[in-house]
Amino acid sequence: MSMKRLFLTGFILLIVAFTIQAQSSQSVKIDLTDQQKTLDGLWDFTPATKSYEPVDASPKAIDEKAVQINNGLSNQNSNWFSIKTPQFLNRISWWLPNVSLAYEEQEKQRVKNFPFDTEKLQAGWYQKTIELPQNYNATATEIYANFEGVATISRVYANGQYVGGHLGMFGSFKCRLSPYLKAGKNNLLVYVERGVIAEKGNEVVSIAVTVPVTRDMLASLNSGMFGGFGNGPRAKFMGIWQPVKLEISHLGGKIDDVFFNPTLTGHELKIEMSNPTSKKIAGKLRYTISNKKTGEVLVAEADQQIIRLSENSNNQSSMVKKGLK
Repeated sequence: MSMKRLFLTGFILLIVAFTIQAQSSQSVKIDLTDQQKTLDGLWDFTPATKSYEPVDASPKAIDEKAVQINNGLSNQNSNWFSIKTPQFLNRISWWLPNVSLAYEEQEKQRVKNFPFDTEKLQAGWYQKTIELPQNYNATATEIYANFEGVATISRVYANGQYVGGHLGMFGSFKCRLSPYLKAGKNNLLVYVERGVIAEKGNEVVSIAVTVPVTRDMLASLNSGMFGGFGNGPRAKFMGIWQPVKLEISHLGGKIDDVFFNPTLTGHELKIEMSNPTSKKIAGKLRYTISNKKTGEVLVAEADQQIIRLSENSNNQSSMVKKGLK
């Protein structure tokens, strides 16, 4: 076989491989015995242009477009691309310019590999398929999606239903998915937007408690050590740029946070819990502290007190250990 023919064959295979990648549907299977499941890795992504663009940037318009996209996901075409997550979808720089020319060049090459123009990208959609076993029961299992960081406007949907969102690029947020999931395949859809359109600076994009948040207000948010390029849309960032994971708990309750306070002879654990369901729950707390390297159990304690949580409630409990050497 001639070298020319080999080259053409390889080129055709490359095109076929890219087409398969572009049309793939990123899926993750959930075992209900898991407590956490990472969603990092490949997601499907498409720019919010043409048929994927909301009629305007209002939450209502975005929600309506999310329903349309969710209903048509079974007919995905080459407009969707596999994107490694987490990462920014546009070029970033440090707040101080020219700190690392090597990093600047690395960023240019990173965004150059995207199958869309990152300089013109204003908004887009991420999609991930979540597969649940046939014995999934929404009344007995709580599933949350925990986003560690999404820039700059984000709205999250489970099977087309709005479940939460966030303004700004810093700060994690959780979305309760349980009531909208079913056994089998489920669609997790995330809308992201840079949030800065100069000619629409007074447009309200969300409500923070009771205060309307405009695009000009959003543009003034701190970007930390990251610096933008120029003014207007290019100066803000976009994308799922921090890890995403599913948190799975059973019997309706979940531990939201644990605070460990050491003392000279022991420690105290402060545990924040919640029950987001419409049923009362009860249970006992227990914990184990072990050596990460050897697996040796250092402390194992169980609280004999029964903790009861009413429907849609929060609670805080403490466990104290003394007499350690």
